[in-house]
Amino acid sequence: RIDNVRHVRRNSDDQARIAQLERIVDHLARAAGAGYGNWRVYLLDAPEVIDVRAVAGNRIFVWSGLYDTIQSEDELAGLLAYEIAHDLSRHTAPVRFNLMSSLLFQLGSVAGSTALMIASQGAVNVGMVDWMKLAYIEARDLGPDERYYSRTEEQRAATIALMLLRRSECRPEALVEFYWRTLEAHPD
Repeated sequence: RIDNVRHVRRNSDDQARIAQLERIVDHLARAAGAGYGNWRVYLLDAPEVIDVRAVAGNRIFVWSGLYDTIQSEDELAGLLAYEIAHDLSRHTAPVRFNLMSSLLFQLGSVAGSTALMIASQGAVNVGMVDWMKLAYIEARDLGPDERYYSRTEEQRAATIALMLLRRSECRPEALVEFYWRTLEAHPD
């Protein structure tokens, strides 16, 4: 069972949507198997935003504007399954760096820490090796909601989402229908 669903304001529409999200995510989490649960789902009151996002820590954010775009509960389930699939594929994991980048960041961290220590005459010492990686992530604003997924990652997530939908007895076709309908409406 999912942990909880949070939202910004409470009215009867929100309560119905919260119950719906709770039921669908619980169903999809069971379909994922292996005790994959404990999701936190947040319903955000933003009618102008049409989006749903999974982020690290089994959290899904659903913006209320999405309800003006979907045409069925199966489409909503498809979008939620797709986001869960990104998490199952570890696409929501912290930013990863290749070996060369990691080495350069470690060298930079040591050099930067040494320079700070010398400049401050020992008063400042940054001992954490990965501080430059964290600074880079902050400077580039590489949060989980801003990442670009490769075509391969997107295809992998779509494949997993369709399998989850099939296991959960939702209509996998609804995700494809939603995709084609929104692509026609917004070709760019």
